[in-house]
Amino acid sequence: MVLKDKVVLISVSATSSQEKTAELEKTLLTLCDKLSKHQARIAYGGNLDPDGFTFKIERKMADRHLGPKSAFIHIIDQPTFLASSFEQLGELLGSREKLVETQVCLGTNVLTLGWRRGRLSFDRGRDTTETLDRSEFDAFQRRYAVQPEDGYTNSRRAKADIVDACVAIGGKTGIVGNSADKFFGRLPGIAEEVYYTLCAGRPVVPVASLGGCAHDVAVALRIIRDSSGTEVQHQVGFEQAMTALVSVSGKIPEHVRQDLQLAAGPHTAAEISQAVVNVISRWNAGQPQGGNLYTGM
Repeated sequence: MVLKDKVVLISVSATSSQEKTAELEKTLLTLCDKLSKHQARIAYGGNLDPDGFTFKIERKMADRHLGPKSAFIHIIDQPTFLASSFEQLGELLGSREKLVETQVCLGTNVLTLGWRRGRLSFDRGRDTTETLDRSEFDAFQRRYAVQPEDGYTNSRRAKADIVDACVAIGGKTGIVGNSADKFFGRLPGIAEEVYYTLCAGRPVVPVASLGGCAHDVAVALRIIRDSSGTEVQHQVGFEQAMTALVSVSGKIPEHVRQDLQLAAGPHTAAEISQAVVNVISRWNAGQPQGGNLYTGM
């Protein structure tokens, strides 16, 4: 299969619109199911909220196996790691066993996080592993202390370096006066992850029909036109992110633009998921755009 062992970053967060919450979640889980059937691995950079998307994806992927590899990769960003306790991380890792691969962004590096006999392990690759007990953990965290804005940007850049594609769903845009739409970091997280992934020349797919930042990303990348007709004031950083995306929109291969429009359109969760698979599969293939939501790969 074309997507076998490919790591697909799902850049998702709730929008400020409660009306689309159920549809967003359905599309997310349908997409995870579709990608896993094509033997792709799902990556998500989520926090440790027990009611959040991290654990919803984890439960969806719990029975999926790709040989020795976990089907789901949970990437903990630097600010979340710095706010976590040794006990919290140990409990998380101990409950997962081998069902989930847990990674953590520290600076510009992504390390594999493990739990061995009451110690946290940080695997840097090439047989370089650091292990810590409770008494050593606080000092380790202080080594990586940064301002949250720097931590979020470092993590988003680091994630883009290790994945093969990025799918954007929902997301905050920082509408002024709407506390439910506040984003964290210098730029909206979804826009920033799409930007760095596209800068690396890898496929990006914004699911625009569910609104939120993914819609604005699709407009900035010239996949769809903005039909809202209204001007809204956003947090500082939003316009900067959109301008940056416009500047890299030319990196999208022309032969996948029709498939991108299908993924961005008001279709069913199953149809959107198929369009996402089409985009990722064809991005580097130089194939004519299919424009067919119903053709399996």
